[in-house]
Amino acid sequence: MEVVEKLKSKKSRGKKWIKGILYTLFFLFLLVNFMAYMHARKFTNFKPGATGQATATGMSQKEVIKTLFLGIDVPRPENTVKPNIPFEEISLISENGKIAGWLLEPDSAIGTVIIAHGYKSCMSKMLPYGYAIRDMGYNALLFDSSGSGDSEGNHCTIGYKESKDLKTVFDYANQKIGGDIYVLGTSMGAAIALRAVAKDGIRPKAIIAQCPFATMQDASKGRFREMGVPYFGFGHLLLFWGSVQNGFNTFGHNPSEYAQSINVPTLLLWGAKDQRVTRAETDLIYSELSGKKELVIFENAGHSGVIISEPMKWKSSVRQFLNKY
Repeated sequence: MEVVEKLKSKKSRGKKWIKGILYTLFFLFLLVNFMAYMHARKFTNFKPGATGQATATGMSQKEVIKTLFLGIDVPRPENTVKPNIPFEEISLISENGKIAGWLLEPDSAIGTVIIAHGYKSCMSKMLPYGYAIRDMGYNALLFDSSGSGDSEGNHCTIGYKESKDLKTVFDYANQKIGGDIYVLGTSMGAAIALRAVAKDGIRPKAIIAQCPFATMQDASKGRFREMGVPYFGFGHLLLFWGSVQNGFNTFGHNPSEYAQSINVPTLLLWGAKDQRVTRAETDLIYSELSGKKELVIFENAGHSGVIISEPMKWKSSVRQFLNKY
């Protein structure tokens, strides 16, 4: 009888142990999904007036842990300056709402280059590119994607829905300005350019794509690298919750796949010190481009500000490319 009782007790303890493990695993499952949900939410919704840090550098241990679990508030990008030369303000309506732009015109324009900014950016930060393009003899048409700068909203879909903004600006340039139209996009702006050509039917004379991410999976990895916190391999969860929140399949938002449909001449630019976009991503996009293509590597440049790091090389590369087409 005593042996039977011992066996029952042992069996009961075993069940409790298994139940405890299952409860722990379920809790961890909920916790990881909560973290992914919060990161996806803050990744795609800018917070007006926020002053959150972009990286974990300088944070206390408590702040790093909070960031890991709740994500970082991303300040809404705002234009801090206006062009220091005469310009025309443009106001358009896209599927995403009001879109604002600036047109910088030379005395006699060869063509028009539409300039698309990156994530957490806006057109005032693209002015160095606008000035350089204008100095080359082209109209520089800068615009704020929806959710940024002087355009409406606080929401960003990392280039997916913003491609409609570029289409609106492209149609305006085609109808109101005319002539040859080119598109220059940096980071997310490059993804916008590739998607707008592949999916929205715009037909620029050529594209200049600077530091585009290859896939949304790569972009999510780049966000964790930028914040200086472990990736933990939950990129798929981040994309899943991003899909749920934003109403589209984020797994299918991949510039490397858009590149397969790009048959207009494309200049691909990348900085060797880029910590967000890897050389492997750049090579993948380049290999998938189906039209005429060129790749230029800037050894001293990072992800943003290539024109600041190596201005002469950037201007020479872009001028030679535009002159060809």
